Amino acid sequence: MGFFIWCWKYCVVSPDGKLLYVGSMYWRHIAIVDLERGEMIERLNSPELVRPFEFTQDESRLYVQLSSLHGFVEVNRETGERQTHYLPDPQGRGIPGERYPRTVNHGIELIKEESELWIASTATDELMVYSHPQLQHLKTIEVGTYPNAVTFNGDQSYAYTGNPRSNDVSVIDTASYEEIKRIPVQEYPQLMVVIDVPDPLAGDL
Repeated sequence: MGFFIWCWKYCVVSPDGKLLYVGSMYWRHIAIVDLERGEMIERLNSPELVRPFEFTQDESRLYVQLSSLHGFVEVNRETGERQTHYLPDPQGRGIPGERYPRTVNHGIELIKEESELWIASTATDELMVYSHPQLQHLKTIEVGTYPNAVTFNGDQSYAYTGNPRSNDVSVIDTASYEEIKRIPVQEYPQLMVVIDVPDPLAGDL
């Protein structure tokens, strides 16, 4: 069986290392693969193209972004119940008028011991912060143009998002929920990895 996938937040190993969650844009589902047996054991079908997704450490809930949804779908693994959550859009920008595959939101992460859910609202050039598990909207943070991922440093004190259409990276203080810097970079930044480098002068080696 083939999968059309991306490797960032479309292909995620469970915390215990036993399962692989594979999001498929082409087949419109998330396949759950038993890594020891090397076979798919469950498939979560989607009405739309699957984009980045996140799940809780106990794997009881998934939060899935879709190509044409300004929001995310909450999936209860135990009951199969699904609930759609729409992001605020006071300016009515909503779904962009671009062709397939449309990127309305692209980036979703649980942080601070799963107390917050951070979402890249690509269509509105913002990051959205929700409480978890209550899923109450806490904050909207303006960033660069077309944010395409959200990444955190080791202690989650800073968030970073690549902004492909303004060619920069936004740096956000996660305590104050404020953008503190934009770093100009070369053409079309998207995904990134943050590495905490020890300071040899501080004796951290």
